[in-house]
Amino acid sequence: MREDFELACIREFSHSGLYLGAAVSREERRERIRVSILREHKAHLRWQNSALTYADLYARVYHQSLGANDTQDEGWARQGSVTL
Repeated sequence: MREDFELACIREFSHSGLYLGAAVSREERRERIRVSILREHKAHLRWQNSALTYADLYARVYHQSLGANDTQDEGWARQGSVTL
């Protein structure tokens, strides 16, 4: 499940400028996916063709919430020029 979610996120967020591919550690990829979801305000949107939201699926895959009330991240999501 995690691999499928990460692969889909790599495809979806490739335009964001945050590299999510194979050269990134698992922890760094998880964090970059979290930042991408928050930055694009997708936490409460439905994930693809499922009944789950991005926040729900992230929590299932990584066993933790997106943080910042799952709506925005004070430090990362508001800054468009964050470099990971």
